[in-house]
Amino acid sequence: MNFQINNNSTYKEKLDEAKKEKRVNMHSFHRYYGKLIPAIPEAFINEFTKDGDLVCDPFTGSGTTAVEALRGNRNFIGVEINPLSCEIARVKTQKLDNEVIKKYNTDLLILIKNLSENTVVEECDKPYVINRDHWFKDFVQEDLVLINKAIDQMFESGNYDNSYKRFYLMTLSAIIRNVSNADNQHVFPGISKRMRALEAKGKINIDVFATYERAIKKRASYYDIYKGIDSTATIIEGDSTEEDLEVYYKKVDLIITNPPYISSVRYIETMKLEMYWTEVITNGDAYSELARKMLGND
Repeated sequence: MNFQINNNSTYKEKLDEAKKEKRVNMHSFHRYYGKLIPAIPEAFINEFTKDGDLVCDPFTGSGTTAVEALRGNRNFIGVEINPLSCEIARVKTQKLDNEVIKKYNTDLLILIKNLSENTVVEECDKPYVINRDHWFKDFVQEDLVLINKAIDQMFESGNYDNSYKRFYLMTLSAIIRNVSNADNQHVFPGISKRMRALEAKGKINIDVFATYERAIKKRASYYDIYKGIDSTATIIEGDSTEEDLEVYYKKVDLIITNPPYISSVRYIETMKLEMYWTEVITNGDAYSELARKMLGND
């Protein structure tokens, strides 16, 4: 086959233009490897759909296509097999109020401070993590537990809109790698020579509470992109080859997807530390079962 790229294509022109635009911050909510370049769904959604149309991604991942559909005022339906990826995609497509987040941030930070001064973290409070002491310093483990406790206490009080809880849990997930012993410059978790050298020189200074505070404050403004948007996004947790999507038959106007690079990216391994701390994985068998499902074989 003699395949040639048509450099004069109007679609290529539109894609090139979209690539020049600065990507919205929402795409950076959570570290995620192998994700789609936002310019691709943006260009094709704008070209082939109109306001109110329905866009589908059967391999939703962290929700890149979902975000672009929603901010273009298109509705979205997606399927994703990884539970943590589902939650990331959901938090990125929620219509949260920037000002409400700011108020909740203030209250949560006070609660975290109070807990840190008055709570003793027991071993049973810590989640299942294979080689937990290898990946996280003792004080980091305790601080992460305290943040999690504070989130639970705040939203269990009945004084806060529970739909905002996901924001705080997923932001906590987003900082896990940064406060671990793993090198955050690497795709797969690992304690690199670079990290060992920095540790030996005393140049690693982990402050879990400060890192989390910066993260929740930074992400509050991300939701401004949805002001005036009335479309909705639905993320279904499941296998797109088995999920019953009959209700959407003949209703989808455009499908955009980025199938997983199974042979080159072991997705579950890239996110295992986050999965442990969010308790998507609670034991070794659960890890193996999810890995099997994500690979799509027995």
